[in-house]
Amino acid sequence: MMNKLIDGVEVPLTDFEILEYLQQEQEFIDSQLSDNKKYFLSKINSDDNRIYQDTVGNKSTEYETAEKAATAFKNNNFEGTAPEEVQSWADARMWTARQATEDILRQAAEWRYIANVIRRNRLKAKEDVKRASNVQEVETAMDVWNIFVNSIRNQLGI
Repeated sequence: MMNKLIDGVEVPLTDFEILEYLQQEQEFIDSQLSDNKKYFLSKINSDDNRIYQDTVGNKSTEYETAEKAATAFKNNNFEGTAPEEVQSWADARMWTARQATEDILRQAAEWRYIANVIRRNRLKAKEDVKRASNVQEVETAMDVWNIFVNSIRNQLGI
């Protein structure tokens, strides 16, 4: 039984007071859950952005251009003058244009695979957080996300 103190004397709460107290407690719990969800959804996006920033930085356009040039050169059976995006990599590595093309395309394929793994895990983590019905479920979803982030960062060497 729940009591209140009136003039130093414990008096039982009325059913209405108990209901009001329980509603306030539920509102607090709901608010806490909502705040946790907002924070963790933001953290997931922030972690995701940081992984991309630490691996590709501001060079995504450069890498995409190199991939397109390499693809075109390969589709042309490596004939003619290699595109600058390919030739610059070949010169830097002291490779043939064909070796540089194959390396650029291999790296691009690896990055696309990694990007899809990151996307899949990010989307799942966000949905798990949104679906959570209590703080513990939110924290469990975030534990899984944090393990993934640490793992992918280790694999990428960042």
